[in-house]
Amino acid sequence: HVLTADPPQTACTSAEMAPQNNPVADSSSFSGGKKKRTFARGFSTVFGKGLHDEHVMTRFRPVTIVVMLTLDGPISAETLRLLVSERLLKRIDRFRAKTVMIGNRIAFEELEEDDIDMKYHVREENSSGWTQQDFDAFLCSIYCSIKDVERPLWTFHICNKMENGKNLVVLNIDHCVGDGASFTHLLERIFDDREGNAPKTDQLKQQMKTPQKPRASVQARPLGLLNMLGAVVGGVFDGVFCPLLPQDPPSSLKIKDVQNPSKEKSFSLAREVQLKNFLDIKNKLGVTVNDVMGGVLNVALQRYFEASNAPILSSGKSVTVSFPINMRGPSESAESSFYNCISTGTLTVELNHRCTVDAIMEHNWKMQAAKMSPSPRIQMIILRLASRLLPIDILISVALKLYGRFTYMMSNVLGPRPGCVDGKKVTDVYFYLFVPIGLYCGLYSYDGKVRLSISSDSETEPHPEKITSVW
Repeated sequence: HVLTADPPQTACTSAEMAPQNNPVADSSSFSGGKKKRTFARGFSTVFGKGLHDEHVMTRFRPVTIVVMLTLDGPISAETLRLLVSERLLKRIDRFRAKTVMIGNRIAFEELEEDDIDMKYHVREENSSGWTQQDFDAFLCSIYCSIKDVERPLWTFHICNKMENGKNLVVLNIDHCVGDGASFTHLLERIFDDREGNAPKTDQLKQQMKTPQKPRASVQARPLGLLNMLGAVVGGVFDGVFCPLLPQDPPSSLKIKDVQNPSKEKSFSLAREVQLKNFLDIKNKLGVTVNDVMGGVLNVALQRYFEASNAPILSSGKSVTVSFPINMRGPSESAESSFYNCISTGTLTVELNHRCTVDAIMEHNWKMQAAKMSPSPRIQMIILRLASRLLPIDILISVALKLYGRFTYMMSNVLGPRPGCVDGKKVTDVYFYLFVPIGLYCGLYSYDGKVRLSISSDSETEPHPEKITSVW
């Protein structure tokens, strides 16, 4: 196959891509002698500081995004190295940068391409005949590994000829580099170019988010003026005092010691579901696809607790889910702003739904309130200040306490357009987020299919397939 590099584009730094009036953009550039450096902010600072502190690394593993591309044929390491070099290194400044500590701050320092060892960053694993259990052990080894801060914080791993002829390309990248929205466009850049096959990601995203007039008697409840006011006032309180708010009640999914998460993960991948099914329900109920997916996931967790007759059901208590929020402005796109530009929102999840429709409608109503809340923006501003002022030990302890409050974290990511890599069709895409909490649920849409992937703290729930089996 002939590999053609993408057309050359004018290089721009993350700082140039980040609007100056955006209080949550995570970068600002400066000239550091002969080195081109870009200061990190917000989440990138928190994640990056932990990597540079050996004591912190003894307490928890780095927050890492791991993306799996399933190909319909094997790919060679040399081919993938050429693709990554031409389509990513030459076009994304942060992809060819390492992190450095400057005083109490983290900066990305660009390296010359010749200084980047592509044999280290793109590797072919000895994966012939690997079973799913072997692959899960490989993922766990990624989670347990310590990142080399003298190199860019990413690696590609080729796993060819696994059990049943499966071929995977695995991207292992530290969350310090960017967020999930950024990585979707990163994947599109290594896909083969096809004339007339322009990306349709943004069009599909709009279709998924826009509610249509319901075609059934069930309709979403309007939020109402008093509830809107309550969402705003409560959001201010939550944004300022979030680390001090009470923890979720104990359960088999809630991490037991928030300051000492396990250094091992367990994984489970649910069967694929057609995206059309979610779109049909969205149109019938007049909600968004996110509402449908969130409601279905909440019911799966309720079924998980019911299967073990968990005490949390009889207590009548709810659990809390945390989810990332893309804080880019209307004029910004994740494709042109490769960095972390996220905050977090929360929802309380009841565990007594009569049916899935009830769960979907509850999710819709609570999301209306969450969209009114100023909490995410307040949290981002406080995080930027705290990440500069607090010592790393205190900063990490506060972060662990904050995210340890919740029972689980979830995100819903719209994948790239269907495509090929070096002529090999990408038949499936899914991801895991390695984060030091009890349970992470990732929903990923690709080529008309939706995947649920779960990574759990091995000391909290070592068998996450109990959840994916009822999804």
